[in-house]
Amino acid sequence: MSKKSNRKAHSKAHSQTRARQSGNPQATSAQIQAPQAPEIPMQPSPSSEISASLPQTPKKRSKKAAAEIADAAPYKAKPFYLAVSFLLPFIIFAVVFVFIGIYPFGTRQIMISDFREQYLPFLSDLWRKLREGNSMLWSWSTGGGSDYLGMISYYLASPLNLIIALFPFDALREVLTVIVLTKIGIAGLSCGFFLSKTFKRSDFSVPVFSLCYAMCGFSMGYYWNIMWLDTFAILPLVVLGVFSLVTEGKFILYVITLALSVFMNFYIGLFTCIFVVVTFFGLCVTNKLTKKDILSKLILIAVCSAIAIGLTALLTVPAYSSLQSTYSSKDVFPSKISFYNRIDKLLGNLIAFTPPGYMNDSAPNIFSGMLTVMLAALYLKSPKYPLREKLVLGGTLLFLFFSINTNVLYYIWNGFHFTNMIPFRFSFLISFMLMLMAYKAYLALERLNKYDMFFMAITSLFLLIMAASGPQEEVYVISSIILCGLYFVMFYLFMYEKRTFTKKIFKGVIAVIMIAEFGITCYIGVDTLGTRDRRTYPERAPQYASVLQLLPPDNPDFYRTESDYWFNKNESSLYGFNGISIFSSTAYESMTGFMQGIGLLRRSGGNRYGYAETSPLANAMLNIRYLVSKNGNPADDGVFWRQAGEADGALLMENKYYLPLGYMVNNEMEFYVPEGENPFVTQNDLFRRLTGLEGDLFTWFDIIHVNHKGYKVNRRELGQYRYEIEEDTTEGRLRWNYETPVNGMLYAYCKVDNSETVRIIFDGNTERSLDSTRPLIFAAGNFAEGDIVSIETPLKADDKSGNVTVYMAYINEELFKRGYEILADETMKLTKFSDTNIVGEVTALTDGLLYTSVPAEKNWTAYVDGAETEIILIDGCMAALPLKAGTHKIEFKYFNMAFAAGLAVSAVSLLSFVALIAADKKRRRNSG
Repeated sequence: MSKKSNRKAHSKAHSQTRARQSGNPQATSAQIQAPQAPEIPMQPSPSSEISASLPQTPKKRSKKAAAEIADAAPYKAKPFYLAVSFLLPFIIFAVVFVFIGIYPFGTRQIMISDFREQYLPFLSDLWRKLREGNSMLWSWSTGGGSDYLGMISYYLASPLNLIIALFPFDALREVLTVIVLTKIGIAGLSCGFFLSKTFKRSDFSVPVFSLCYAMCGFSMGYYWNIMWLDTFAILPLVVLGVFSLVTEGKFILYVITLALSVFMNFYIGLFTCIFVVVTFFGLCVTNKLTKKDILSKLILIAVCSAIAIGLTALLTVPAYSSLQSTYSSKDVFPSKISFYNRIDKLLGNLIAFTPPGYMNDSAPNIFSGMLTVMLAALYLKSPKYPLREKLVLGGTLLFLFFSINTNVLYYIWNGFHFTNMIPFRFSFLISFMLMLMAYKAYLALERLNKYDMFFMAITSLFLLIMAASGPQEEVYVISSIILCGLYFVMFYLFMYEKRTFTKKIFKGVIAVIMIAEFGITCYIGVDTLGTRDRRTYPERAPQYASVLQLLPPDNPDFYRTESDYWFNKNESSLYGFNGISIFSSTAYESMTGFMQGIGLLRRSGGNRYGYAETSPLANAMLNIRYLVSKNGNPADDGVFWRQAGEADGALLMENKYYLPLGYMVNNEMEFYVPEGENPFVTQNDLFRRLTGLEGDLFTWFDIIHVNHKGYKVNRRELGQYRYEIEEDTTEGRLRWNYETPVNGMLYAYCKVDNSETVRIIFDGNTERSLDSTRPLIFAAGNFAEGDIVSIETPLKADDKSGNVTVYMAYINEELFKRGYEILADETMKLTKFSDTNIVGEVTALTDGLLYTSVPAEKNWTAYVDGAETEIILIDGCMAALPLKAGTHKIEFKYFNMAFAAGLAVSAVSLLSFVALIAADKKRRRNSG
């Protein structure tokens, strides 16, 4: 062998030795194939390459070389950086809350949108259940009664929610604010752990880049959606679990994190499951697995996924069963492909300082930091990473962009369902991919050159042009241009001024800029979404607390209470009484239809229905005994209601014609179906079927004249109109005037296109004002014969034309009293009542139906005199039992079969998981 060859061989051996000492995972081909290969198929870190290129002599090294060698030392996890990964987003968000004036640093609170109308009320209800030990299977507090496991699975499954029971109710809002901050901090922690473990890094870049995920557009726009944050927070751990399973065959982390992801919120967990599939096959491609290896890994991940999802079955199985009864289960597959946003509106949301959106007309919240998208683009150009890997990561990102902007893919991602408001709920997956690609590019910055700078400049310019032509305001575009300029200055100094502008200084300055960027964007986000005055929400809380003290105990008797008009759509959950109103994705579609049929308000989306002071017939059918008049001005004060108490300006009204949970009705009630545009027709039909009495309970009457302003109104028939705007009208009104034909209560129904308010005008004064977007039969007031009463609705210049349905009717009070006496003569007297068990006795004078206001959700079973009896559904909703004349013992039992099945599946899955762990340990011992 020549001396030259000798020197080459010696140099090669020496380089391999140095590489082994520096922890270079690509030192030799033997090392790559060895069991000790890195668990993630990543390229070597820049620090490893630096060490391999350093002089191989034992001479004294420069400070720079020594620093590089130290930087190239073998990976060792440092809890400090993981702690910073948690604290950084937690503190930034907390500081922003302080500047915004969130209590106790001001008078504001983050109870906005659904946090105010759903999450806080439901968590208030959970607080009472945890404190009082009530059933977690069924709840009577909201919607007239509902499956509580469905509520838990959709809204309340976060383990952190258990903390609320440790604090007084008055502190609940502040506790939930801290929980929100904690979940965002956990997102940073899990992302930090992912980066640290995946890339074998333990430095300040870990918590800084964790910000790109923890404080991405999703968390900025949806931080108030407290129920989604858990699954979002642990996504990086699930992905790390997939990496460990594919590269090392380790599955424990994957099973536990996937199970938690689905358990804490099965809806967002669905996105995680889909992303797991994409990640798995992407890893198979990047690792160049053989068909045999792919098959074995596929079997392993399929088994582990089945176990993980099986562990959640005690909650997800009953949740799935419950959601089949909701309106959203009726969505159909789109017939043609369409796109939601133009390319500029979509990509324009990637620039810095992007205000988040949460309404249907907003673009996806995909902000991840300006540097993140610049580096993610640089990653695709970097020669350091193989083309196969870049195609996988880039292709995944492109697929996610198409998914979030294409109706067919969006429908599939959302579990074959279109979302109601709050769109683009899996946007955090895009942010995760951008963060991952950006961090890989960051690790390759040692190779940064002027061509890379040019490529990043072109990418930045393209995004800024998209933002300028798309949705972003000029101030945000200009601010992003300045931010890009700062980053480019740092890159230039890093490239050409390495002696004075060291790597350490570069990293520190970049970290400061990124933290400032996320802090400012967070402030913009919180300010854009808004806050609420803590002193005015919950509305009239002191009144409710005082008035509800006046209610008698309801055990063994059971009754419902409502308010004369809702301010919060889940007031009964918020304040703690058994009510009718509900706004929830788990609301029963059949119950929604029933409520509309008897004249109550409902939303066309089917996920809410509500009570307002309405007809005495509806009150009797819904077991409503008390009414809280928050303004102390009920429409009916003495006819069908009487005052039972007063506190803090609010009145407690008692129903003079209250009917209990169950009473005998005619057999004709079985065939009741609401029909027609006029709801008073349905009221009359209901009354005849219930009592057997002939005659009309309600009589509607015609207008005497109108007093419209700014609009031309054409009458089609009694109660049916069409309006069109007149020229030069900026705003106007529609007004119909009626002359009261008899002394007594008047009831109205008003449905007006484009209008949000309907008013009752008497003697020049507004007697009451209601929301006309969700029409219902409402009590207009007690008037004397000859009184002129008006129905008025305001309109604006934008309201060019529309349709109107408006009726005014009076009630036959004597006929109602006769019917009430018939129904009150055969009532069911309760002897036992709990959340899941109702026992009572009834004496039927003749053969007929025992009507109850028990929502006959499929898990209720009825018994008559100890024998199981088929439940007849009134309008597909309320439970009724056929009875022969005589005295009978009645019992309703609630038993959730889906929960029992799910519990069994979870138990089997747990045993399977334990067995799989034991088998894996045995295999590893046997293999040495």
